[in-house]
Amino acid sequence: MFIGTETKSIDAKGRLVIPSKFRRNAGFDGEEGFYVTPGPGPYLMMFTSREWNRFTSRVSRANAGSGDVFDPQRHLFPEAEFLPLDKQGRIVLPPSHLAETELGLDVAILGMGNHIELWNEERWQVYRKESLSRRDPALWRSYLSPG
Repeated sequence: MFIGTETKSIDAKGRLVIPSKFRRNAGFDGEEGFYVTPGPGPYLMMFTSREWNRFTSRVSRANAGSGDVFDPQRHLFPEAEFLPLDKQGRIVLPPSHLAETELGLDVAILGMGNHIELWNEERWQVYRKESLSRRDPALWRSYLSPG
């Protein structure tokens, strides 16, 4: 499980160090690296092989409702890439991913339970501040209620 937030910098070659706590919790099963794809917002989503397979299986089975049933797959699979970790625990982010999400130099690395999100640090701080004012106490109570 991925939890917590850390800030790291992307170097001139597009390399980003994945914090050791995230690498330790990844539970790699043969492939040391992450599947990375742009998320539905201004961030990248990173999955281990196991979680990628679970996630993409759900996407492949999803009924798109009205419209093109392949639309969800077109937004996910063509832009996804497997990024192996080097010996220093870094991944090399594709230029297209950097441009699309405007990651910039400083990146907020968020543990999201079954995956990791990469945000532009400044954009993450703005989102976080705005979301604090929108937190619904009733929703939190429903998460914390017994049963």
